[in-house]
Amino acid sequence: GCRDVYESLERLTQPETLDGDNIYHAEGLGPQPARTETRLWELPPVLNLQLKRWVYDSLEGTPSKVDDLYHFPLELDLDRFVADGAPHPHGNVYELRAVLVHVGDGVGGGHYYVYIKPGG
Repeated sequence: GCRDVYESLERLTQPETLDGDNIYHAEGLGPQPARTETRLWELPPVLNLQLKRWVYDSLEGTPSKVDDLYHFPLELDLDRFVADGAPHPHGNVYELRAVLVHVGDGVGGGHYYVYIKPGG
């Protein structure tokens, strides 16, 4: 459901309130409203992102491939996603070096192709 890397990271780091049907059950305290969130504290020198491009089709009882168009920038600036703006010694900007693509209709078959930027 996301159109690019930035939108995916926005969704990943969006705080979520746990109440109603998804209320948090604290041991010894019972149901408690809570808030959960994902924070990135430190990023590695080389960043490898793997996208979830499969969904489970509950009507068919099988996984199916997501073939929606997805954009990824040649330069990825992650400063706004790092908690407290903690800078990495090499910065929080990454240059795209390679993309791995699956070609095929389903999870049970197909081929993988990798596109690698030469040099550097």
